[in-house]
Amino acid sequence: MQEKYVLPNGMTVAKTNEDQLKQLYAEIFEERQYLAYGITLEENAIVLDVGANIGLFTLFCHSVCPSAKIYAFEPIAETFQTLRTNVALNNIDARLFQMGLADRAGEEEFTVFALYNSNSTRVPDLEETRSIMRNKFLANVPDAKKSQMTEEEIQKVVHFFFTRHTTQLCKVETLSRVLREQALEHVDLLKIDAEKSEYDILQGIDAQDWPKIRQIVMEVHGDYLLEKVLPLLQQQGYQTVVGDNKRGLGNAENGRPITLSHVYAWR
Repeated sequence: MQEKYVLPNGMTVAKTNEDQLKQLYAEIFEERQYLAYGITLEENAIVLDVGANIGLFTLFCHSVCPSAKIYAFEPIAETFQTLRTNVALNNIDARLFQMGLADRAGEEEFTVFALYNSNSTRVPDLEETRSIMRNKFLANVPDAKKSQMTEEEIQKVVHFFFTRHTTQLCKVETLSRVLREQALEHVDLLKIDAEKSEYDILQGIDAQDWPKIRQIVMEVHGDYLLEKVLPLLQQQGYQTVVGDNKRGLGNAENGRPITLSHVYAWR
């Protein structure tokens, strides 16, 4: 039985990592990062939540637009069960799929971080992930305390979260096949947060299905992916903006800059 946690807005969720939960709540509910630059949720909107994790974006959609029909996708078994619990706790009308999306159907091996499951991914870069965790951790430590910490103490925190990982074979499907199987003729908002799989997910959209998707908001991990995602969206007729919340997360151990961007696209 998972411990319950009451969010600041009164919603109750199954508690996993409390620090991760607070961070996601701030980004999704308080900063409203997915409803910026004119992105809207209108009555009876069809929403695809790809990379749903424990379901905070699904909960947010329901709170903003109770009539929305939400399709949520999460491949990791343990995380999916928490997603299911959170949807049930809040009486949300959502269809849940224990799968990831990709450029082809089949099974893929995911790296699962038990203590920080929002970083679980089918495209692992453990060096980069450790660096991201180190930089996020330091960003939330008061300067007075930070100055007293040794590098060994910092690395212990990183080790605690990211050396405890496993692999899991998960089902993946293309977005176009999902649209056909669910008989969806339009999508009002496609949200993607898939830890470096974002371009592959877009590659799984057939040419005839692009016009069905009105708005897209996605996290893009790294400038190298941003340089692939933006031209693809623009070729499909979308106007695009890279959000002001694009931020650098420092450098990986090999010196490569780490960036995280929010991309907003609409017709």
